[in-house]
Amino acid sequence: MAAVRTPTAIAVRAVALATAAVLLVSGCGGASSHYVVNTPAQTYFKVPKAWDVTQINGDAFTTREFLVHNAWAVFFAPKGLQPDALSDLVTSTVPLGVALIGQIEQGDYDSFDNLSLRAIPYTDDTGQLAYLDPIDVLQRQDDDIVRIYGLETITRDGLRGYRLRYQIGTGPDTPPLVYDQTKLIYDATHTYYLFRVTCQVQCFSDYSHDIDTIFNSLRVRRDQP
Repeated sequence: MAAVRTPTAIAVRAVALATAAVLLVSGCGGASSHYVVNTPAQTYFKVPKAWDVTQINGDAFTTREFLVHNAWAVFFAPKGLQPDALSDLVTSTVPLGVALIGQIEQGDYDSFDNLSLRAIPYTDDTGQLAYLDPIDVLQRQDDDIVRIYGLETITRDGLRGYRLRYQIGTGPDTPPLVYDQTKLIYDATHTYYLFRVTCQVQCFSDYSHDIDTIFNSLRVRRDQP
């Protein structure tokens, strides 16, 4: 991936990941939204009513080989889009979302540190997969690949992880992408949570209210094993 020169921007927002006292949700979730619920994982979030939610095979995530077989996963996006849209993020002009919940393999969990929950993957100039630590990017403020818009540490009720929003260049002839994501681990059960929405920069601006609704409504209740 060719680097796209952009000044680093920092605009850290407070992001609340609250726990629900009781998991009670309505079928509608309000006039303009409905809920996506994983009852065994005590997790739910809202998506706009005009969006479709499709259950997908968690094992299809080749970058999630550290999870035990049969992870739970859903794809969510404006109506008419199919999960295969995730294979071509750069050309999509609407938000593409995914949620993934599964148990980490024991051998992988033992080495799963906090950096694993915030690292930003990218392809370097030699075509090799590399990673950036957003904390380093914020400190340098001169990165030519990534702009960090928000980074918040989450530690609550046995959960640890990060809410991260960043922009990353995709090449000289394609628009940058914005990723908004929350990654968490519940250490008591080695459970991994990923919630992510990806969009082009203009698309992210156009759909900012919908994307904020998704992440601000996210609830993960893990206050007991």
